[in-house]
Amino acid sequence: MAQTLKPQSLFLTRPHLDEAIKTLLKEPQIRCAVAFWGFGAEKMFEATQEARIICNLKSGGTNPAVIDVLRKRKGLDVKQCDTLHAKVYIGKDRAVVASANASANGLGLEGSEQAKWVEAGVLLDPVDKIVTEWFKKEWEEAREITDKDIREAKENWKKHKRGKPSVSFADFRWESFDDMPLVTWYGNSDWEADKKAIKRAVGVYDEWSVENSIEVEGKEDERHLSIGRWVLTWERTKSARGLPKLTWVFLGDLVRDGFVYKGESKARSMVLADKNRPSDPFNPNEKRFREAFRDVLNYYEDLRTDDYKGAWFNPRIKTIEHFWEDLKKRY
Repeated sequence: MAQTLKPQSLFLTRPHLDEAIKTLLKEPQIRCAVAFWGFGAEKMFEATQEARIICNLKSGGTNPAVIDVLRKRKGLDVKQCDTLHAKVYIGKDRAVVASANASANGLGLEGSEQAKWVEAGVLLDPVDKIVTEWFKKEWEEAREITDKDIREAKENWKKHKRGKPSVSFADFRWESFDDMPLVTWYGNSDWEADKKAIKRAVGVYDEWSVENSIEVEGKEDERHLSIGRWVLTWERTKSARGLPKLTWVFLGDLVRDGFVYKGESKARSMVLADKNRPSDPFNPNEKRFREAFRDVLNYYEDLRTDDYKGAWFNPRIKTIEHFWEDLKKRY
């Protein structure tokens, strides 16, 4: 005679909640109704053969790049619900109902930004029919995701990111940026801006934007110095022991032939700093970070040199990536 099993509820907190979700998502067939999706969440479905996923794409709390990857992956079907706030993960026989959104580390919003938050959930084993029926109803009422939806979500995502406060470097994930933040030095060379050229290019001359601009060394660098990219700059000094002065620059418009160094006749291009900028990715003036920055920079002669080799950023992209990795380890 068949026996009806009553669901066993198990209350979970970290790290057991993380492990329960990750284990469930290794099953070949899963269903998820999870409101918000952060950087790296697509990696959680590498073992998945079939999945039905509902997300909240419109509110600005979901990284649209993640959803765009998931919806194009074979075997995965992704829909959206504008009012979804639930976080429900359903496998073949078990389910997890939790406070945790989906991201690279299994929990928290956008990577490690919220990973320090206290999360809790319940493991249902076996999963209650009420849960599966609820998901079925939500799936039927959810709507498809179009290319237009993704484009609009990207704009909402930018607005959402703009409102975030600065965080510590401990919570910084350079991998979560569409364009990895660049790193470069600035010096005290005498130069003079061409006000007329700048006005022709952008319609107005703003002294602050010009003073905080980034020089473009060659055509190859133009593609790296795109609008909306962050650049962490430091003032280069003779001493290797002093703490560097660090400043974030948020890139704006490109101005070709916008300035000249005094004593030269060759006009050079620049990318203006954008005053309408989001909050800094993190506070660069924290003493602990400045110490780590100084110590790691001493091992990167390529980032301290005067040798441009026809371009500055283009040949140093991989170097900057390794620099961020070593900074994390040193910090």
